Amino acid sequence: MDLLYNNNKLLMFHIASGFSIIASAFVILFAYFFPDSYSVYNKYLLSQAKGQDIVTLFLVLPPMIFVLVKSLNKSVAASLFLAGCLGYMFYTYVTFSYLTYARLSLIYIAIYSISLFGLIDFFININYSRVAVYPSKTSINKFTSFYNITIGLLIALLWLKDLSVSLITGVIPKEILLNNGSSVVYANDLGFFLPAIVLSGILLLKKTTFGFILTEVVLVKEVMMGAAILGMIYVMYLDKQPVDFGMAVVFAVITILGLATTILFYSQMFGKKQSNR
Repeated sequence: MDLLYNNNKLLMFHIASGFSIIASAFVILFAYFFPDSYSVYNKYLLSQAKGQDIVTLFLVLPPMIFVLVKSLNKSVAASLFLAGCLGYMFYTYVTFSYLTYARLSLIYIAIYSISLFGLIDFFININYSRVAVYPSKTSINKFTSFYNITIGLLIALLWLKDLSVSLITGVIPKEILLNNGSSVVYANDLGFFLPAIVLSGILLLKKTTFGFILTEVVLVKEVMMGAAILGMIYVMYLDKQPVDFGMAVVFAVITILGLATTILFYSQMFGKKQSNR
């Protein structure tokens, strides 16, 4: 599968991935040993931060290190998976950066900025005209397309409901009040992440190369973010913070289904002859 022009052109992508791994591990461990790093957070946000840090440290960074090594060895599947991991890093730390000021904000900004430019480098250096092996199982592609479109629209409708009610009534959504008055999650999701999910599904249905690649990247980010949300909910429950158990079940189902969809979709890449000229 001749997906990349030249692995050497992905230098920024690989540097950004390596930096994100090291910097993320540093800020998580720093916050563990110096709890005052999160002193500006209320108890609700603190529980979320701790939950996401646990998931990032133990469930995101290890596979990210593994696929970085594989990507350096010119594995196409690993490169796509790594881009999804970098998407998770970008989303996570842009959220931390805009949520509220914290002691580690400078490093948060560095991680999300470098992750963004690493992703740009990745998409610039993909050889769109030479992708010779497009997944042949139409049923898997259609299922993945409808999954992404459905999930993207479902979450968008939930967030739009909250903001629309607030617009009409003037009552600030409870989630914003609990998050120190920040609407960054609504902004990130409605501004670029959910549209990207829906777009990946539409383009995949149209059998475009970019749709295939974007879907590979988005699926990984979706699963990792789903795991992070479940981690947040678990720690919030332990810390006796308010938990919407209905939403917890919804995100658990979405994460499990997303993991199964990701494994199924990625399985199409294996067993095919790949070439990285």
